[in-house]
Amino acid sequence: MVFQLVSSTHILQLSSPTSALYVVLALALLTAIFLIRHFTKKRQELRLKVRLDPGRIRQEYLEFLDHLQDGYVETDKKGTITFVNQSFLSELGYADRQEVYGRYFWQLAQQKYQDGIEGTFRKVFESRRPLDLFKLVIPGQEGKRMVGEAAVSPVLENGVVTGTKTSIRNITRRAEAEKAQDFQKDCLDSLLQQSPIAIAVVDKSRKLSVVNEAFAKYFGGEQEAAIGQALDAYLSAPGLMSQIYDYMEKRTREPLYLTGQRNRKDGSARDVEIFVQPFFAGSIKYGHLFFFNDISEQRKAEAELV
Repeated sequence: MVFQLVSSTHILQLSSPTSALYVVLALALLTAIFLIRHFTKKRQELRLKVRLDPGRIRQEYLEFLDHLQDGYVETDKKGTITFVNQSFLSELGYADRQEVYGRYFWQLAQQKYQDGIEGTFRKVFESRRPLDLFKLVIPGQEGKRMVGEAAVSPVLENGVVTGTKTSIRNITRRAEAEKAQDFQKDCLDSLLQQSPIAIAVVDKSRKLSVVNEAFAKYFGGEQEAAIGQALDAYLSAPGLMSQIYDYMEKRTREPLYLTGQRNRKDGSARDVEIFVQPFFAGSIKYGHLFFFNDISEQRKAEAELV
């Protein structure tokens, strides 16, 4: 009987307004927690879906390509241009991508290079492998011109080439500098070979590394045969060579002048005048530069005068 009374009292306590309010608040809190977790999960799923959206990913990728300093070109499996980045357009002076879309990539290059570039793309399609860097010249708008260093890679889907991706680095300034350097080198080579004075360069190992045609004629031999030979084979008198090697060892920048005798291929000896000075390639000392002048006739005239 006591148990029934206590139980009834407990039921009455639970049925009081305060207890009911607690129950309602607890249910409301649980509902809120459930809704928050539900909407948080939905939001995360939505964000993930947006991130994985192919269209959005592609758009973000193209925006990234537009900020590259190097040029970038995409083509389909036929070599038709489907995308170029802003850097490529700017380098060539194009105002709109539509000016190059739909054209074969090799049609952008100079006419004489188009067949070769087309063959390069064919190799990519056939081999399904990227190619090494190659140079190309692309004329642009309003007299613009770009010398580019291009790298072509295939786009593969299930082992089949569906297009290409090409990055192009602008090396116009470097190419112009190399061209100017080659021109200067050709001028210097021509000056060396056309000089009537016998000239030779002796490297640090005391071997002839460069001789001109006048040197070969002067000593009665061949240019190719002289390369790698010691200077001793062409100049007689040990005392003369001793002076020259002593000068080379001192590493002085002052030129050396002396006279002696040279050996011809036929065994004869003639008087020679020699000028020696250090030879630098840029800031690096390469060896010594030698000039040889035949003074046999001069010495003969001096002897006859005496």
